[in-house]
Amino acid sequence: MRPRPRRRRTLWVFGLTVMTLSAACSKADGPTEIQFDPLAITTTSLTPAEAGAVYDETLSATGGDGTYAWTVAQGALPAGLTLSSAGSVSGTPAAEGSYSFTVAVSSGDGQSADRTLSLDVAAPAPLAPDELCSDHSPTALVSFVDTNLTARVRAAVGVGSSDPVTCAQAATVASLTADGRGIQSLVGIQNLTSLSSAVLHENSISDISPLSGLTSLITLNLYSNPIEDLGPLSGLTDLDVLVLWDIPATDLSPLSSLTNLTFLEYWGSGSPVSDISALASLTSLVRLFLQGNAVANLDALSNMTALRDLDLDDNLLTDIGGIAALPELSLVMLMGNATLSDISALLNNPGIGTGDGVDLRGTAVSCVEVTALQAKGVNVSSDCP
Repeated sequence: MRPRPRRRRTLWVFGLTVMTLSAACSKADGPTEIQFDPLAITTTSLTPAEAGAVYDETLSATGGDGTYAWTVAQGALPAGLTLSSAGSVSGTPAAEGSYSFTVAVSSGDGQSADRTLSLDVAAPAPLAPDELCSDHSPTALVSFVDTNLTARVRAAVGVGSSDPVTCAQAATVASLTADGRGIQSLVGIQNLTSLSSAVLHENSISDISPLSGLTSLITLNLYSNPIEDLGPLSGLTDLDVLVLWDIPATDLSPLSSLTNLTFLEYWGSGSPVSDISALASLTSLVRLFLQGNAVANLDALSNMTALRDLDLDDNLLTDIGGIAALPELSLVMLMGNATLSDISALLNNPGIGTGDGVDLRGTAVSCVEVTALQAKGVNVSSDCP
């Protein structure tokens, strides 16, 4: 008897499951039943997560017809995470802890399987001191190079002396008082993005670049620090009060953009400034203190029509003509300018009169001019009898 011819072997593909059907059957054979492998979840563990950090991991299974639908069968995922029907566990976990839950998967051929999994969510790791909170979640922890600055930030936030500070908490700090604390580095302060007042005088701060992005600053006190470069201040255009005396920086050009300033104090101390032309744009100034510098003329002040209090003690003034037309002047301190003899700018200024004050001690101004100024009702301090 001739052998029956064998049918060609056929490769069938169902989703992701590949099956080979044996076709060694005769024409008289009935319909072939397709058998799928048992459905099973192959994920046995999940990668640990971090609170506040984006998480995404996909569950896997084998068997069935390859079309899977996933659900949480028992328990719950950590808050902030969800399980999609495609098996993706994703989101941003809100809190640290160890979580256990049961996931289930079903396939299109009617099979189902489940498995209990655990997910550990770790506390957020601190950012590096120079990192930005804007690149991380609100629950990320800020850090600082300087432990003395860390202590003052914790105090401002209102947490314990060893408690962490989150990005969300750092962003709530509006005022920071940290004068005389031995602070050497400001790295980390860039994350106090709501800071409007910073009192940082009498420290050992030389680099103020971490302040450059704190555009909400209105009051900034930096006196008695070894600061040589004022460049990082140029973008802080909302500043209203700036105190800089007793610092080695002598280039005032970065201040020219701070046109909202109403109070500027820049004592020369050991590094006197002679060129104040960069201040000409600061026409909102009400109080300007430039004691102990090497200023010779006041031309840069000619447009400061809001200026009320002016302190130029111990400079090298010879020409004060720049203040002749400033209508709001009420206090002018010129003590110790031994080269100053001409005060016609004060005598001719219609805004200076009764009740205003001028200090001319240690100048070369004649007693005749002192008397003339007094005749306008001005309170004059001088060396005249």
